[in-house]
Amino acid sequence: MSGTTYEWDLSTLVSSLAQGFRGITDTTRNKIQIKFSVKTDCNYSSGNYIRASAAANIKCGDKVLVFPAISNPLNITGVTKPYFSLLKISADTIFPCEKASKVRVKIINLGPSKTGIEDKYQAILLSGMNYDSSLYTGIRNAPNNSLTKTRDINGATEVEFSLNSDIAPGDSMEFEMGYTSDNRLLSCGTSDFYSQAAVKQEVICVADNSKCKINVVTGNLLLRIPVVKGELSISNLKTNLQSMSADSETLNISYTLKNTGQNIVAAKTTRLAFYYDKNNSGTVDPSDF
Repeated sequence: MSGTTYEWDLSTLVSSLAQGFRGITDTTRNKIQIKFSVKTDCNYSSGNYIRASAAANIKCGDKVLVFPAISNPLNITGVTKPYFSLLKISADTIFPCEKASKVRVKIINLGPSKTGIEDKYQAILLSGMNYDSSLYTGIRNAPNNSLTKTRDINGATEVEFSLNSDIAPGDSMEFEMGYTSDNRLLSCGTSDFYSQAAVKQEVICVADNSKCKINVVTGNLLLRIPVVKGELSISNLKTNLQSMSADSETLNISYTLKNTGQNIVAAKTTRLAFYYDKNNSGTVDPSDF
């Protein structure tokens, strides 16, 4: 998937799950343990953690309520943090069809040392979230936005701000950043917004004794930002077919299109597509396009 998210289809990989997953009626078969290995490289941030969640549907088709799990911080042996940071972050609800979103960031230096010349604040925007530098506002000891860098991570975007040096313990840095969102790539519910404050530190790779600078996390935070979109439904569908001649017909269709969700602004085009079921499968599939 995008970013550093990996997904396994357990119903395909585990034959016993192909027919479903037992619930509390059979406590000997209602759990599964998954193990996997990872190998760090110079792109890993020491002090980061692994986030995991499951997704499934119950028999009627509704999604299963999921509670994500987060590991303890995974630190690289031998690295030290010159100081600790406290991140206080608030974010607008995401309205993909209506407006851009803003995130307010406050980074407090908890000490014991001052910030350095290579210290960074890094935020991950998932696929469908696009950084907009025009929405940046500095508030206190704010980064110079002209130095802000972005890089693609398998479809997600890392936005990196260069923090000011010599910010003393007890002092803070504060600013606002913003992004636009793509309705087609974001689902209703929540969207993860992970960010971290980090310092650069040189480490030795034990595999080949090479050296590189890695991020050492001084503070991080995971927000789950609500995503609210329009919810369109079709009702009162009626059709009338008239034969005009031996080789022609007229089809009249009437229906009610209703939005029970967030407003869809006039600038956003709403399209309704009709598909001819070429293979008589009773559903839309690739052969119908």
